[in-house]
Amino acid sequence: MSESQTPPEHPNAALLLSATKGFDYLFSNDIVAARKHFEPHEDPFHLLGLGVCAFLEAALGMETGLMTEASRCLALSEAGTRKQMRVPKPRDLTQPTRFQFGLEWEILNADAVVLLGLTNALSESYMGYLQCMYSLNSAHSKFTKLYKTVFPNGLPTVIDSSSTIPTSPASPTANKSLSVPSALPASLSHKPSIASLSSQSSASSEASGSTVSHPQPPASRSGFFSRWTAAAAASEPVLPLPTALPDGPVEELIIAGTAFGFGLFNLVFSLLPKKIQGLVGFFGFKHDRKLALQALALAATKDDVHGVFAGLVLMTYHGVVLLLSGYQADEERLLSEYKAIVDRVERRYPTGALWILNKAKIMRMAYDAEGAILVLQEGLKPNRPHSFAQADMLLIFELAWTLLGQRRYLEAAATFMKITEMNTWSHGTYYFIAAGCYLAVGDQNKAQAMMDVIPDLIDKKKIGGKDLPTEIFIKKKLAFYKEKHVRRGGDGKGWIDVVKVNPAEEIGICK
Repeated sequence: MSESQTPPEHPNAALLLSATKGFDYLFSNDIVAARKHFEPHEDPFHLLGLGVCAFLEAALGMETGLMTEASRCLALSEAGTRKQMRVPKPRDLTQPTRFQFGLEWEILNADAVVLLGLTNALSESYMGYLQCMYSLNSAHSKFTKLYKTVFPNGLPTVIDSSSTIPTSPASPTANKSLSVPSALPASLSHKPSIASLSSQSSASSEASGSTVSHPQPPASRSGFFSRWTAAAAASEPVLPLPTALPDGPVEELIIAGTAFGFGLFNLVFSLLPKKIQGLVGFFGFKHDRKLALQALALAATKDDVHGVFAGLVLMTYHGVVLLLSGYQADEERLLSEYKAIVDRVERRYPTGALWILNKAKIMRMAYDAEGAILVLQEGLKPNRPHSFAQADMLLIFELAWTLLGQRRYLEAAATFMKITEMNTWSHGTYYFIAAGCYLAVGDQNKAQAMMDVIPDLIDKKKIGGKDLPTEIFIKKKLAFYKEKHVRRGGDGKGWIDVVKVNPAEEIGICK
């Protein structure tokens, strides 16, 4: 590329790249380095990064005390983006992007509003829930508007001619539509092109592995309203690229951020029960699961931070679908799509706990539990970054359940007890499961000693002032054991011998 073809650098590109570096630390499990990188800066990009760090620590570890810090940073970021959105475009600014000036601030503002809403929800107060609903409603409107602005001709697609979408032999029609675009292979490289996924040329190009061409505008109809709408569509603020220049970091942010936000809202609304869908539809919340998956898949192909979060959402979606579909699931196809997303992110952040966790889940779902255990144990080795304790706790949690499923009771008990050292949430549940593990190997004294301390643990720590469903179940089981022991002539102490169904396996079935 000659110098004359090199696009001018966007004025916010340096700030965005700097903030992205902080997120790289975060996704690599080094939250201390991420905070250290974000803290010296006071711009909305870095303040949002600080807010995300606090939010993830609070949400993953159920640590409500961190919500105040998350709210503070996110509120500052949101206020900063609103201020930047009101700044007029400088007259002497050379157009550095095909998008309108300041669009990146609108996306960042919508991100901050979403996270503020979720932070309010985690506060578990009535006012917090109301603030959450207001914030999500506002963010939904923002992302819907952004979608129409950034993608006036429909979602663009990226096709790699060197690879094909993996399909299962059991579903021969899978290639006939793009209903599950998240199957994009991990080797997919970034080749920007603008094409509507709904066009016939897109479908035929994908089948042949050729380059996607620009869609032709629809034929205009006669009439006043049609001419008015056509003129409105023609005045969209998206400028065409004169040449196929690669997108810069700000363009990646705009495309990935819009696709992620729009896709996330559509996917969440599509998964709600039908009655609730009707209620939210009355307030203007619409949903399209097919379009949501397409948008998230597009975002996941980008190197922007939103691409990583889009991949995480798709991982969660595929895992839940595979788990809930049971024998009806097309396991081969779902696992192939799931693995493609995980592999792409893991290559970028090989030490990140979230990607190690999903890699282990794929192996467990593919009936390789022993391999999943090895992957989790490798991810917890001391030579890896471990400053993100809440993310490591997820690995330990998955390892504990996998060990329990393999009947490795002593290892499972030790792992469940290790969780109590890393968070303050529901210690009574972990003690109950660990007691069941010791009971399974015949150590009744150890099991009884652990059971005896559970009531105090449950009363000591409550989420939102209420017992969790598992803790309510455990309290009823403990009362049942004592009553059964008394009916048999006991004094209500040392009742472990009346337990006939292993508590660990009983909780496992509930899980």
